[in-house]
Amino acid sequence: MPTYNFSSLNTSYTGTGTNDILTFNNDTGIFDHKTFGFLKSGNDLLIYANNGKTVTITNHFLNNTTRYETLKFSGNVTIDLKHPSLIIGTSSNQALLGTANADLILGGDDSTGYILGNDGNDTIYAKYTNYARGGIGDDTIYATTLNGSYGDEGNDTIHITAYWGGRAWGGIGDDTIQGSAADDPELNGEDGDDTIYGNNGNDIILGANGNDTLYGGEGHDQLVENTVLGSGHPNLSYGNDRFYGGNGNDLIISGFGTDYAEGGAGNDNVYAKQSGSTSVTGIKTFYGGTGDDNLVGGIDGDFLYGENDNDYIGGDAGNDSLYGGAGIDTITGNQGNDYIDGGTGNDILEGNEDDDLINGNDGDDIIRDGAGNDELHGNAGNDTIKDLTGTGNDKLYGEDGNDQLWDTTGSNELYGGNGNDTYTVAQESGIKTDYIYDLTGTNDTLNYTRGNGSVTTFQSVGKNLVITVAGPGASHTITVDRFFSIPSFIETIVETYSGGSVTFLATENLTGSADIYTATSTTSPLGVDGNYVKALGGNDVVYLGAGSDVVFGGTGNDILYGEAGDDELFGDTDDDILIGGAGADSLLGSQGIDTADYSGSIGGVTVNFQTSTGSGGDAAGDTFNSVENITGSAYADTLTGSSGTNVLKGGDGNDTINGGLGDDVLYGEAGSDILTGGGGSDVFVYGESLASGWEDTVTDFSLAGNDKVELTGLLTGYDPLTDLISDFVQITDDGTNSFVAVDADGGADNFVQIITLQNVTGLTDEDSLKASGNLIIS
Repeated sequence: MPTYNFSSLNTSYTGTGTNDILTFNNDTGIFDHKTFGFLKSGNDLLIYANNGKTVTITNHFLNNTTRYETLKFSGNVTIDLKHPSLIIGTSSNQALLGTANADLILGGDDSTGYILGNDGNDTIYAKYTNYARGGIGDDTIYATTLNGSYGDEGNDTIHITAYWGGRAWGGIGDDTIQGSAADDPELNGEDGDDTIYGNNGNDIILGANGNDTLYGGEGHDQLVENTVLGSGHPNLSYGNDRFYGGNGNDLIISGFGTDYAEGGAGNDNVYAKQSGSTSVTGIKTFYGGTGDDNLVGGIDGDFLYGENDNDYIGGDAGNDSLYGGAGIDTITGNQGNDYIDGGTGNDILEGNEDDDLINGNDGDDIIRDGAGNDELHGNAGNDTIKDLTGTGNDKLYGEDGNDQLWDTTGSNELYGGNGNDTYTVAQESGIKTDYIYDLTGTNDTLNYTRGNGSVTTFQSVGKNLVITVAGPGASHTITVDRFFSIPSFIETIVETYSGGSVTFLATENLTGSADIYTATSTTSPLGVDGNYVKALGGNDVVYLGAGSDVVFGGTGNDILYGEAGDDELFGDTDDDILIGGAGADSLLGSQGIDTADYSGSIGGVTVNFQTSTGSGGDAAGDTFNSVENITGSAYADTLTGSSGTNVLKGGDGNDTINGGLGDDVLYGEAGSDILTGGGGSDVFVYGESLASGWEDTVTDFSLAGNDKVELTGLLTGYDPLTDLISDFVQITDDGTNSFVAVDADGGADNFVQIITLQNVTGLTDEDSLKASGNLIIS
């Protein structure tokens, strides 16, 4: 079996006819030469290559006995020249037509000719032909064609060998297509379960119908399960397909069916459907691989894995399972009850519609929900978890790290976990109820908002703190679990409203008995200036000491002393007395009838409930919310009530008191005071001992307004059954004003004038005034 090398042959050679083998250089494949082919000339075989050499094998076909049995190329490719149905062209521009047998067709350099295998399992070597077509049967085509190769019917194998790339269509049957080392513009499996390899170059690979397997190989490839066949055709991507992008930035579009895809290395785009086309069915399993990938599923429950690097993953419709893997990923569940896992890296995870379960996993993640009843877990890292646009009732878990939990819609549960967490909850229209739990965290902060016209109340229920923000068209309840446990995990509460914010700080250093608390520290070891006291139930007395302190009275009639510092005093339920002391204090009465008390002030105060502000003495810088009554100082005060019912006491000093709207009770007390009841039915009360020179002026006493003067506290020994009122009280007028004088013991011989009622007369019938209730003595 002699063996010869093509490069060593003369231009004309006659073989031995004894199974000779003609080999080519080890690095030479059958189509490595730009011009390489065969021609039959009579009984001779002409073999030519691009180096200009043509070798004529004389009498190769003489008497149907070949001189060379085998041509051998690199890559273990051989051509059997003793093939019983060998077809070789005899001229250029020739069409080579196979028989019904299994043909071996060797094409030459023929740019306008074509090769058709016809029936049988044919092997076709097409060199520079216009196109090659296998016909019926399981054909093998080695193609360096100008306009592509077509397998036709049968399970065909097509090798694209052109150095410039090529096109191939598998036709009907389970075909295998091997792309070239260049850019192949179209490798199309068509019908059947096809396997297509792009190999090197930037290839376009189309699976079409059937259960196809597509390999991109090297280069930036497009692997598409041909979703649209053209105008007027339906979407036809049926079959359960597998896609392997390989290296490079690949595009994979899977179409209908239960598909599997791996992007491989590079920044890949893996989609269930083409943009703008009909949503596709079938469960997808996509792996992004390395690189920054985009993975988008279909309408069924897909499994999408970003794996390495910074990926985008979109679930579309269906109950999807979406995994980011390593890198900074962005994952969107969209419709369906989705499971999302961010993996490692600082990810952005969003559930969107329906009931989703999201795990941030490692990294500082941003997690957002949408509509539906969602469960969001930050896991490790300092995560931001937001319930922003949803309509369901959600559960937010910060877990490890210093997390931020945002709750703006729905009635939700927030769990901080380990770390210093921040809870932010917003008021909305309608009824909203939120619950905050934290079994392991410390130093947490609660932020909430209060809308215009809303009122905030604090209430202890067992060991829980219940904050209620109620206003026009809205009621928001926040329940903080175990708030009154020792220690509490919530250290700071911030209420934000249109005019600013109020901050309540950490609980610490309380001494004293069950109902009297004294805050002893002036500087917190936590970096907080002051103390945070929760008095719980009972009638408590709380002394806060120096520093900027916060106190909650809890249930019961409490007395709260802020003392020095800018304090925040919450009366909570029942009737509380709030004594801010020095500093700019915030006095919030909440439920019950509460009193702002300045009896210990170092100077006169000005307190105006209509503007909720104070100035002078201990009232300097004070603000008020839900406080009804005022007790003035021992100095000259100016006190102004609200539009509701107030009790205003001037104390010592020459005070100016205005009740404002509402049915008010005004006590001038010691000193010469100016009293104005304002709107409503007001009562002017006198109970101090008579002292010369103390005469009050009432500016707006009115019988029509049902105002009253009460003198009971000044009289001694008055018996309404036996005594004359006129022996105790005399009212006179000068035609403009009326004057009230009192004889305390009823002797009718020692009257002291105590009140001038401006701009009112006709009050001299004391019995009639008593009978009408406008004069109160008993």
